[in-house]
Amino acid sequence: MGLPYFIVAMALAIDVQPNPSPDQVVRAFYSTDVALHSHGLPDSTALKSITRFISPGFAKLLRQAQAAEAACVKDTPAGLKPPIWETAIFAQTWGDATGADRILVKTQSSKSASVVAALKYLHDEPHEINLELSSIDGIWVITDLKYPDGTSLSEQLRHYVRFKCAFL
Repeated sequence: MGLPYFIVAMALAIDVQPNPSPDQVVRAFYSTDVALHSHGLPDSTALKSITRFISPGFAKLLRQAQAAEAACVKDTPAGLKPPIWETAIFAQTWGDATGADRILVKTQSSKSASVVAALKYLHDEPHEINLELSSIDGIWVITDLKYPDGTSLSEQLRHYVRFKCAFL
């Protein structure tokens, strides 16, 4: 067996796939149970399951928010409700999304892209989430998302991490 055949055989054996496009990344992200059904911050296991779709910086911010929330829960006196994240973090609703109805690339350059995902729900009107993506070493990852009201998840997470849980 010659070297070219060996290389082809190895490529087939390890199932080499081309890098997904920004819209493919968003579609794959919103096909996960974590993206559709996480109410509150994703736990460590759930976060691990979506790290292939999000940037290291976005993942770090989610981990920091997890730590801040855990500290706040720990410091909350018995009988009081700690200020925890309760809505579906990647969809900004109380109801579970059933999937992305349509995904549209709004803008794309070689390093960044903006993608709109229209999420559909069982008992609610569909709404659009705007996702920002960056190409890191040629791989598209989600760096932020903006809810229908225009608020940025990254900005909300940064605020949440800085929030000091204090009870009198």
